[in-house]
Amino acid sequence: MHRPKVVATVAFAAPFAIAILINLATETVDLPSWSAPVVWGSLASLILLAHRLPAPPAPAPAAGASARDLLNENTDRLAESVKTQWRDEEERRRLHHPGPLALRWTNADETLIDRWSNIRRLASGENGGPLDLAGKISEVGTVHRRIPSGRLVVLGGAGSGKSVLALRLVLALLEQRRRSDPVPVMFTVTSWIPGATTFREWLVRQLVRDHPWLGQPGAGGRSVAADLVDRRKILPVLDGFDEMAPSLQVEAVKVLNRNRMALVVICRLDQFRAVVRSAGVLAEAAAIEIADLELSDVADYLPRTTAARRTPPGDGTDWDTVLDALRDHPEDDAAATLTTVLSSPLMVELARTVYSDAPRANPKELLDSEAFPTPGAVERHLLDEFLPAAYRQPPVARPADAPSGKRYTAAEAKKWLTHLTRSRDHEIAWWRMGRRVHPATATTLYAAIFATVFGAFFRLDAALYLTTCCTLLSAFSTVRSPLPVQASLQFREFVVALGQEAVKGLRGRLSEGLLFGGLVGTGFGVVLGLTTVAGGLLLGVACWLAGTLLYMVVALRSRVFTRFVNHHAAPCPVQMIADDRRCAIVRSAVLGLATGIPTLGLFDLARAAEMAMAVAVTYALSGTAWGRWLVIVRFWLPLTGRLPWKLHAFLDDACERAVLRQTGAIYEFRHIALRTNLIAHDRGHRPVPNASAPPRREEPPPAS
Repeated sequence: MHRPKVVATVAFAAPFAIAILINLATETVDLPSWSAPVVWGSLASLILLAHRLPAPPAPAPAAGASARDLLNENTDRLAESVKTQWRDEEERRRLHHPGPLALRWTNADETLIDRWSNIRRLASGENGGPLDLAGKISEVGTVHRRIPSGRLVVLGGAGSGKSVLALRLVLALLEQRRRSDPVPVMFTVTSWIPGATTFREWLVRQLVRDHPWLGQPGAGGRSVAADLVDRRKILPVLDGFDEMAPSLQVEAVKVLNRNRMALVVICRLDQFRAVVRSAGVLAEAAAIEIADLELSDVADYLPRTTAARRTPPGDGTDWDTVLDALRDHPEDDAAATLTTVLSSPLMVELARTVYSDAPRANPKELLDSEAFPTPGAVERHLLDEFLPAAYRQPPVARPADAPSGKRYTAAEAKKWLTHLTRSRDHEIAWWRMGRRVHPATATTLYAAIFATVFGAFFRLDAALYLTTCCTLLSAFSTVRSPLPVQASLQFREFVVALGQEAVKGLRGRLSEGLLFGGLVGTGFGVVLGLTTVAGGLLLGVACWLAGTLLYMVVALRSRVFTRFVNHHAAPCPVQMIADDRRCAIVRSAVLGLATGIPTLGLFDLARAAEMAMAVAVTYALSGTAWGRWLVIVRFWLPLTGRLPWKLHAFLDDACERAVLRQTGAIYEFRHIALRTNLIAHDRGHRPVPNASAPPRREEPPPAS
C-alpha cells in the first residue's frame, strides 16, 4: 500500500472507529453478531498499523531557488531584524544623545585567555605573538575582526558598561557585515542549562522564540534557525554569563570548548577568574577588560545632558559645579567618594536620569559626606531614586505626537516591578508568568473554575469526578507551563499537514493515549451509574480504547496546528498572545468536537453538546498558554494588586522609560543592579529614601 493511502486510512478511520466502538458497547445500533470481532480486530490492526509505520520523510526544500540563495536570503532578513531591534534599543537608552560615553578597554590578563597560537588558529609549528586589542567604543567592530577565531570575552566590573559595549558590537558588526558574514545575535545566557539542553538546541529555541519565522522548515527539513546555526551563520553574543550559577558557568565553558563556533561572552571579571580556575580558559578566545571612566570623560558628558539648566549666569550647569569640585579638591572625602562612583558607566547613567532629567534635583547634594559617606551609599541612593525620576517625566522614547496613555506613579511601578523580581527567572515571559503564583493557589483557582464549568453541565457525581481529574492534570501542568503557539490556519496547509503528521502523531502518542483512555474508561465505568457489572466493564473497555484513539487524534491535531508559524507575526508579546488565543480557540473547538461526536452513542444531542462545550472551555483555560495567561496573569494577579490590569501597556511604558528592555517576546530589567535593589527592598522592607535623607547602609543581597 502506498504511503498516502496508509496515511489517509489512519487519519480518517479513527473517528469512525470511535463511533462504531461506542455503538457496540452501548448497543445503540443493532449490528450482526459477526460485526463485533471484525470491528474489534480492525481497531487493533489500526492501532498496530499506526504504531509500526515509519515516520514520513522530511519535506523537500522549496523549488525555485538554490539552497545557498535561501540561506543568504534568510541570513540577510535576520540581520535586518536584529539591526532594527538594537537601533531602537539604542534610541531608548539615548546612547547618542548627547553622545556615547567614552568606553575604553585593554587586553585582559594573559592568564585568562588561551594561547595566542590557538586564538590565531595557526598550524602546528607556527608562532604568533599577542594581538593588540586595546581600543575605544567606536572601534569595537574593528577590534573583533582582528581575532581570527572570532571568539572574544568582554570583561569588566559591575556596571562597567559591558552590555552597552555588546550592543555597540552587534550594531557595528551589522553595519560592516558582508553577505557571507554571520549575524551577531545577542542572547541572555541565563536561560541555558548545560547538560539539560545542548548549546545548539538552546540557540535554535531562542532564535525561534524571538524571531518566529525562523521556525519554518528550511533545508533538509530542519528549521531555518537550525540551518543558520549549523551553517555558522549566527554569531552568539552571550550576555549575562556572570548571572548563571557558578556550577553552570563551569559546565558552560566545558561545552563551549567542545566546538569552534565564533562567539562573544560578556562576564564580570571576578566571576570569569573563578571560572578559569575551575574549568580552564575558553578555548581559542581572546579577552578584553573595560577600563573605568576617567573624570575628564564624565566632565565631557554629564554637563551636556543638562544644557538648559544653569546656575548663576555664565557659571555653567549644576554638573559643571560638581565636577569642578571633584577636579579641584580630589583629596576631599566627598569628592573622592563621588569620583569613585562616577567611574562606573551605570552610575553615570543613573545620575543623568536622577539629576539631569529632573527639573528641581541638584547633584550638589552628592557632595554631602554625612549623607553619603561611602561609594555604596551613593550607589544605593541613585538606585533608589532612579524609579521616581524615571516616572516623573513622560517616556523619553515616546514620539511627541503619540497618545499619552496611562501615567503610572513611581509607587505603582515599584510595587509591580518588585513582584516581577519574585522569580528565579530573570526573563519576563508572558507564557511563564503563570508560575508567579504558588502552585497551591493556581490549583485552587483552577479547581474553582472546573467545578463551575462541570457543575453547570453535569450531575454532581460526574462533575466531582471530572473536576478532580482536571485539577490533578492542572496541578501537573502548573510546573510545566504550556508553550505559546503561532500558526497559520490556511485550509490547504492544514490538510497537507494532517496527511504528513498523521502517522507520526498516532504512533508517537500511543502510550500516552492508552493511559488517558484507561483514566477515562475507569471513571465513566464507575460514575455513570451502570446497572450491571458486565455493562460497566464493557463500557469501560470501550471508553478506554476510544479514549486512546481520541487522545492520539488530539495529539495529531496539536502537531498540525503548531507546525505553521505566521511569517508576518512580529516577535512581540501582544502578537504572540493574539496568535496563541486564535490557536487555543480552534484547538479547543476541535477537541470539543472530538469529544462530543463519539458521545452521541451514549447521550442525546443536547448532552453531547454540553460535554463538548465543557471539555473545550476547560482545555482552553488550563491547557493552553493563553488560557493560563488569561486566568492567572490577566485576572488573578491584577485582582490581588500584584500586577496592573493592562500589563503589556505597563511593560512597554517601562521599556520607553529605560527601566526594562525588550528582546523579541521577552522583557528584562535593563540593569541587573536595579533588580537586585528591588529584591533588597522587598526582603528587607526598607523604604525608598528621599533625596535628602541618608540611606541605610546594608548591602543588598544577590538576586535569587
